[in-house]
Amino acid sequence: MKKIFLVLSLFLLSACMHAQNPNTDSPVETQKPTPLPDVSYDQDPVSYYMDPVEDIMEEYIPMMNTMVKLTVYQGDAELLYNEAYAIMSKYHKLLDSHHIYRDEEDNIIQNIKLINDSYGTGASLPVTDEMIEALEEAINMSKLSCGYFNPFMGSLIDLWSPKFSAFPIENTDPSDEEINKAKACVPSIEQFDEILFIDKENKTITFHQLEGCTGSVSINLGAFSKGYIVDKVDEKLSSYDAVWLLDAGTSTVTGHDPQGQKTWNAGARSPYNKAAYMYVLQLRNNDSFSTSGDDNSYFILNNGNDTTTIRCHILNPFTGVSESTYRSASVLTQDHAAISDVLSTVMFTISDKNEAFEIIDAFEKAYDTDISVSWVRETDTEFKLAAIETTQAIYERILEETVMDSVENIILMEEPK
Repeated sequence: MKKIFLVLSLFLLSACMHAQNPNTDSPVETQKPTPLPDVSYDQDPVSYYMDPVEDIMEEYIPMMNTMVKLTVYQGDAELLYNEAYAIMSKYHKLLDSHHIYRDEEDNIIQNIKLINDSYGTGASLPVTDEMIEALEEAINMSKLSCGYFNPFMGSLIDLWSPKFSAFPIENTDPSDEEINKAKACVPSIEQFDEILFIDKENKTITFHQLEGCTGSVSINLGAFSKGYIVDKVDEKLSSYDAVWLLDAGTSTVTGHDPQGQKTWNAGARSPYNKAAYMYVLQLRNNDSFSTSGDDNSYFILNNGNDTTTIRCHILNPFTGVSESTYRSASVLTQDHAAISDVLSTVMFTISDKNEAFEIIDAFEKAYDTDISVSWVRETDTEFKLAAIETTQAIYERILEETVMDSVENIILMEEPK
């Protein structure tokens, strides 16, 4: 199928405000650079899958609730695995909102689960510097995202999660009453400091009640924690003279080569075939790439008029339901897997491109980094056709021969200056 390359220009309004539809320029000729050649090494690649972690009930929990693979191309593979596992295990236990763990001295770890359990009790829970740092970072990203990423939306997640499946099933929405009750327990970004008091001097956290919430406010760092943990591993493993790739459950990928010669291919998965990709792009040293979509944890809602809607686990904290503008969103950054993880979920939810690019601009300025984004937008449901809308960095990395036949065109979006 012929791929048509277009350019779309975007103009922005004020941050965190809905904007008008972007203007569209006439199609222009574009040319993509030649992908970098790959290199080989004097040792065969060695791959490890991260072992699960054990909670206090002797239940084994998958690392970061997914399958994590570390591939070492050059360097001491066993050493790198042990370093990565130690960091992942530590932060997995710390940021888990559903299980309780013990440390190496057999002490209970004061993690997100125990912070949630303390909600509304007035108790000041002792926490580590690592916990404070993670929560402050999550809250900062939430504010930069204008609240589209909300670390306090556990009530909504818990309401919807039992309905979702990894396979196509039909189900029904929760009632409006249930959704509104859960939404009442999701604080706005202006309320964060009121309900979660972080005492950095005494290293305690007090989780106060939220006015109007008749249930419980619950912290869930899902869209943040995996990328944040990957960043911690990246920081440690990058101190070694080694070449490696970390694949955190197919949705988050990052690689490192101190010489900057190694490249990797990573795909934005297809919503139509779990074993295929909409496109494959070339990753380079310290790139972080994340994809969020509606094909992993979801159900089919029968609308009753011969149409259906996909409800998925990526929830809009303002409406309490998932959006269906796009089938997936992908984000490419450098050295910031937490940003790519958070923003891929945010970009999936926001339908207005102007608003989306205001948020990207805020992240770029706050973290002094470059961010590229692509969306998969369905153009024909019956025949399973889609368009890819992407900004420059991802556009340049796409290997054209890998673009799925379902893709009608690729639209290059010109980012605002």
